[in-house]
Amino acid sequence: MIVLEKEKEKVIAASDTELDRYRTAKGSGLRTVFFVSTGNSIRSQIAEGLVNHIFGEKWAAFSAGAIPIPVPDTLTKVMIEDGIDLRGRKEKHVATFRDCEFDLAIVLCSDVDRICPVLPVCDHKEYMIFEDPLSSFMMYEGFCLGFTKAFRRLRDDMKEALTAYMQNA
Repeated sequence: MIVLEKEKEKVIAASDTELDRYRTAKGSGLRTVFFVSTGNSIRSQIAEGLVNHIFGEKWAAFSAGAIPIPVPDTLTKVMIEDGIDLRGRKEKHVATFRDCEFDLAIVLCSDVDRICPVLPVCDHKEYMIFEDPLSSFMMYEGFCLGFTKAFRRLRDDMKEALTAYMQNA
């Protein structure tokens, strides 16, 4: 029982931190974008990190998932290669942002509408579907090569697509 209470405290603390960041962004006049994927462990974390890194003077990015799972250490290392520090980033559930209103929501995987039909309020919703690196890893790279190559490819693909889109958003 004590373990469950400690986990609950961590979730609440992470939620408070994200909501404080959201309120600060809104209060400073930044536009807000919400990225959602199934697990909030890879695609949405990459998108949030990229947008905050590249467009942080205009946009504040947030992310969450319908079935959150931890951010892989390998992803953190791959993002650091591009100057984006995800150390300490935690997965978040979509419900964390239930009372927030975003300027833009971007759905990053095809499962979101099926497993998470209710998203926070947003002025505009887009779909930018990126392949799940975990399933592509299993299908194309085999177990011996690891995730690094798949994460790099996804990071680079997302950087190109998001940079082109966010410049005109």
